[in-house]
Amino acid sequence: MNPNLSSRLLEWNGRPIEVRISDRLGLDPVAPPQSYQLVRTEMEQEGNYIRFYISDWQFVAVPVFPDSTLLTEEDGQAVFTSTDAEGKLVYSVKCL
Repeated sequence: MNPNLSSRLLEWNGRPIEVRISDRLGLDPVAPPQSYQLVRTEMEQEGNYIRFYISDWQFVAVPVFPDSTLLTEEDGQAVFTSTDAEGKLVYSVKCL
């Protein structure tokens, strides 16, 4: 993952986030969106996942793909998006 992306995610620590997992077409959420207070982010050792910690030990692991992991702005809010083409899922974490 881009080091600049990692450093930008550090700014999210201590802020509320919304986690959403949708099918690739974006028609139906796989699970309802969940809101959490972000404790910290951490890149998994091999760099395949980023962990969004919602407590000292609980986290949401989002896969990282070189060509389809982005940090963008949506309605003035930063959004981390990772698209799993093989699994046909879109992982979206929005900083609220």
